[in-house]
Amino acid sequence: MPPMYKYPNAKKIKASRSYTIPEVAVVLGCSTRTVRNWAGMGLRVLNDNRPFLIVGDDLKIFLAEQGKSRKVRLGPKELYCLSCKEPRRPLGMMADEVRQTAKISRLVGLCEVCGGKCNRMISARTLAEFARFFDIVSKDVRTA
Repeated sequence: MPPMYKYPNAKKIKASRSYTIPEVAVVLGCSTRTVRNWAGMGLRVLNDNRPFLIVGDDLKIFLAEQGKSRKVRLGPKELYCLSCKEPRRPLGMMADEVRQTAKISRLVGLCEVCGGKCNRMISARTLAEFARFFDIVSKDVRTA
């Protein structure tokens, strides 16, 4: 059984090829039920005769549109609340900076609405810009 992925990688699809529903499921590492659900959500399926076929280019466009709908734009004073699944301001405008790599940091705070964890990935060079809005404490966390 192929590994299941949360978000399918459209780069694995060849635009000029036609796929059956089980072939799409194998290439993208999802279930056939997921592919059928996509057909119900607007993925174009050639169903004149069996097996039903999906044109690779149509599938790439559909997956790109689905990816755009998942994107959440954050305002300059917002973090993303993992509980509310919404952009929120952190409680007291306080955030911890956790360095992920040499160039990337994560701001972590508590949601002012539900008290859950809020996150925002930022470039380390923009930290001073975010420090204008947030009371930031740097945490030196190293993972092996």
